[in-house]
Amino acid sequence: MKKLSNNKNFNIYMNKVILILLLFLFFNNVNAQETAVIASHDVTFKLKITDPIITDSIAIRWIIEPYMESETVIHRCLFPKSTNTDGLYQQTIIFPDSLMGKTITYRYEAAQGRYDLPRLLVLEKNKVPQKIETWGYFEVLEGKGYPLKADVESIDGIMKAYYEIMSGPAGEPINIQRDKSLHYKNALILFSVTDNNKIYNEISNVSDIHKKAAKTKSGIWEYEIERDTHQYGNIANVWSTFGIKEKVDGTFKEKGVSSVQLYHDGNRWWILSWLSQSEKIDSLTQKYINK
Repeated sequence: MKKLSNNKNFNIYMNKVILILLLFLFFNNVNAQETAVIASHDVTFKLKITDPIITDSIAIRWIIEPYMESETVIHRCLFPKSTNTDGLYQQTIIFPDSLMGKTITYRYEAAQGRYDLPRLLVLEKNKVPQKIETWGYFEVLEGKGYPLKADVESIDGIMKAYYEIMSGPAGEPINIQRDKSLHYKNALILFSVTDNNKIYNEISNVSDIHKKAAKTKSGIWEYEIERDTHQYGNIANVWSTFGIKEKVDGTFKEKGVSSVQLYHDGNRWWILSWLSQSEKIDSLTQKYINK
């Protein structure tokens, strides 16, 4: 009986030891997980590709700001080849706690040298953000046949289309879809008009312009008179002198200058922004007119 009692006590003792060990392991694992959360910062990037040309080797490239030549490390993370159930490419990047409060610059990339515009993200502690973003500007153009290849494959083509869209007889519909296909999403637009020595300015973006502007033409013809282009790689600034006629064979009733900022994404040209200054007079400083 005494032996049985000793065995029973021994079993009770061992059960307590095992329970203590299990509790120790459990809390140690919880603490390790908490430490891991504190020591890192997850950001989930969800990307919708709306350009049918962009299909292969989708990746995100990022650096820590400020950029320092020969010192800054460039990171590149590939997205999975297939999208999630929502049709989005999804990738989670774990940033170390030491980067909290810092700014990173990132951009999306694909095969054949295609890449999107740079974006900024400030890493904040105790926040686990999601970046749900779009690359491309084709969702509004599906089935419309735009952009036209001739419009976007060269600077000449996009500037020609830029002036053609508003030209035509009064009452003719404005081709909004064609105009959208030239401009990058939310491209900035500034109008500046001088009339009787008074200056009138309006700053907007292309989306707002399309919502507010008339849907039919006002009966004018816009012509490019002179052009001065400064291009470096995939960026260009076009200094374009223009004239406006009320009849195809009439005289210029208004002249001005547009500064058009262009960007080539590896496949086509986009209008990023433009500023236009016009004057309701029949002459313009000869500095900008050689014809």
